[in-house]
Amino acid sequence: MENIDYKKGLEDVIAAESKICLIDPVSGGLYYRGHNITELTEHSTFEETAYLLLEGHLPNEIELKHFNEKLLSYRKLHSNLLQIIRGLSKNCHPMKVLQTTIAALGGIWDNKGTDNPKEICIAYLSQFPLIIAAYWRILNKQEIITPHKEFSHAGNFLYMLTGKVPTAKETSLLDKALILHMEHDLNASTFTARVVASSLAPVSAFLSAAIGSLSGPLHGGANEKVLEMVYEIGEESNVVPYLDKALATGKKVMGMGHRVYRTKDPRAIILQKYLKQASDSEDARKKVAILEKIEDYLARTFEEQHKKVYPNVDFYSGTLFHCLAINPLLFTPIFAMSRVVGWCAHVCEQWQDNRIFRPICHYTGERNLKYVNIEKRR
Repeated sequence: MENIDYKKGLEDVIAAESKICLIDPVSGGLYYRGHNITELTEHSTFEETAYLLLEGHLPNEIELKHFNEKLLSYRKLHSNLLQIIRGLSKNCHPMKVLQTTIAALGGIWDNKGTDNPKEICIAYLSQFPLIIAAYWRILNKQEIITPHKEFSHAGNFLYMLTGKVPTAKETSLLDKALILHMEHDLNASTFTARVVASSLAPVSAFLSAAIGSLSGPLHGGANEKVLEMVYEIGEESNVVPYLDKALATGKKVMGMGHRVYRTKDPRAIILQKYLKQASDSEDARKKVAILEKIEDYLARTFEEQHKKVYPNVDFYSGTLFHCLAINPLLFTPIFAMSRVVGWCAHVCEQWQDNRIFRPICHYTGERNLKYVNIEKRR
């Protein structure tokens, strides 16, 4: 026990076997069930990719039709859940709202008469856009919009959020962003989901726990901070002085660097491409120019120091959401709305050959201390 190989943060520790996601840290490759993420974002949809992750293969026309019908059948807010949403504080962050309501769904759906975990997971993932949009409408004193049966998962979210029928371009951009955020190996929230589920806790338990993990600033939320940084910089000419000061004072530049990748995050490359397509206004193009200058300057600066620090998925995603007129407070909930598919896929895989997680802790405290009566303690 004294010679235990301790890896802080479980870095490089293999904690599970999986067929769901492959990350190539050197080349910057990302694969869902063997499919390259670039091809999926180019040709697939949220629904099709969700089916792929949950079932292990791309659906045929009949399978996709049945999957869409299931999503549609669960696309309704329970009246009790709506009452809970209305009762939450108006100062409550949307991530706390999402975590609270998903946990509350445990009293509604976990005993809904099916022992098929994938069926229950589909029911839950269908609720995420409804909950987020409903809370946002309530917060802004607007009427809740019911989903449209002809709209896709992404299209319905934009419709329920804004009350306007989204354009094909807007729906496509959100669709691609959701695909890119859907799965990423054993990250903190996915590991949380698998650990909780390994105790055979219900779907509501592992999902609410995973949401809690994602809400932390070291996991989700960085895209919101990146947009704040862009606003703070203001002009492209301010990028270098801002970064020089940040580097000199040890201030973290959000959206840069990744625990796994040793090159530019492939999701950042794809998001950068689609962000440029979405930048119709002068304001949006200005933000893109600031981001690209940040990336270029930091790449050159770190290269001179023989370091490799590149943009991650959060660097461009927040500005893409901003181009879709989505409030920054909703960036991380949208992340969850996508990543719930990955959480569910991992847990379904965990349950196929389950063993409860029980690592050991390397004790560094004292031993054999004597009990001292309270009157003699200092």
